[in-house]
Amino acid sequence: MRLFISYDPGERVACEQIARVLRASHEVWYDPHPESGTTEWGKVRQWLDWCEGFVYLLSPESVESERCRREYTIARESGRLIFPINLRPDTSILEELSETLLADLRDGITQQALDRLAVDISSAEKNLLRRRLDDGEGISAPGGPRRTGVIIGMIAVLVVAVIAAVLLLNDGLAGIFSPPDPPDEAALNEPRPTTAPVVTSVPTAAPIPTAVSEPVKDPPTSIGPIEGEPTPGMVEAVTQNADWLPQRRIEEINGVPMALVPPGCLPMGSENGEGDELPVHRVCFERPFWIDVYEVTNARFEAFGGVAEHPPAQRGPNQPRDRVTWEEAAAFCALRGARLPTEAEWEYAARGPDGLTYPWGNQFDGALVVWNAAQSSDVGSRPEGASWVGAMDMAGNLREWVSTIYRPYPYDPADGREQFDSTEPRGLRGGSWYDVNYDLLRATDRYRDFPVVENNVIGFRCAADYEG
Repeated sequence: MRLFISYDPGERVACEQIARVLRASHEVWYDPHPESGTTEWGKVRQWLDWCEGFVYLLSPESVESERCRREYTIARESGRLIFPINLRPDTSILEELSETLLADLRDGITQQALDRLAVDISSAEKNLLRRRLDDGEGISAPGGPRRTGVIIGMIAVLVVAVIAAVLLLNDGLAGIFSPPDPPDEAALNEPRPTTAPVVTSVPTAAPIPTAVSEPVKDPPTSIGPIEGEPTPGMVEAVTQNADWLPQRRIEEINGVPMALVPPGCLPMGSENGEGDELPVHRVCFERPFWIDVYEVTNARFEAFGGVAEHPPAQRGPNQPRDRVTWEEAAAFCALRGARLPTEAEWEYAARGPDGLTYPWGNQFDGALVVWNAAQSSDVGSRPEGASWVGAMDMAGNLREWVSTIYRPYPYDPADGREQFDSTEPRGLRGGSWYDVNYDLLRATDRYRDFPVVENNVIGFRCAADYEG
């Protein structure tokens, strides 16, 4: 069945998860740019005409969204199968939708729930087609051919084949029966809305290191040195990744392996990515800092007394701890005497002064990253994909919370984006095991979500100030 997914941009991660499962047995399309308006309405309407089922991802924002309601109204009035799916406990569901609610995922999106959802949609399709046959109507899926039985179906196929042959001889009519072009799968990285639910409490703020940023038009492959000589006893600044490789330092800090990230500058952002990665600008770190070599694992989360409302979706001791909110991640790092890395720190640790596209280099290599998989893997299972400072899994396995409030570039730590007690959406960096599009694994790719959100593709690692 051909499915159209309507959603609010703030639920894009959920949309991607649901779409991936449904694509195993259905054709699926959703607007990759719902909040930016870059997809013309005529194109969206074309996909609505194309679809046979309309999947409505319900959240407080999508229920109030004029765009989502417009899409829903068209689908309903056109006789499409409607599949409402509730994502959030605070959603006020329309009565007409609550009566036909297909799935309630407000307690979290688990693999079991996704599998059940796929079965329910397939069953709903089959039941409708069976009722139409029993009523003598024949099968008439919206936007699809009408069939009243095997014989008539075969005749219909022959008729369509003849019509298609005729149309191929006439370029002016060739597109009439053609579905729209497939969506641009490489463009699924738009920002999310800035409204957020109220958060009742947050942990005590941790200090944020100083970083200085300035715009640059054409970022060089390596950045010039920071002015001034290094202070005796301090770590010397580097101007290219290769400067650090011979002296790479990984030490245990409070029993946890952490990689030292030296002072230096980063061309933050990308001219070859999404709009929220612009402008490319130079960010310099005057002091070194530490960052976890590995994403926080289930075993380490438990050993340090980490607290989370939800149990992990994947429970192997060395698998990264998922289903952790930003608040829970920040509180855990504080237990270790650490903090979440800033967005700039995370990107610098992943790319270095060279400004690499991926932690290991500028060419994608699927063998170096956990992606397009059924679940997360043990941390450090792709050691050849480590970043220039030795940090593992920065391109995949789990997306990672950063301390920074998601705001447009250029990055400026003094503009309020590092404010701790805010309910605004926080940044997420790095791809995940779930991603099938390697463009989403680039080290400059940006996500965001509300600090109270958790799911099975989100994890974290900690950072700490250098005290040497």
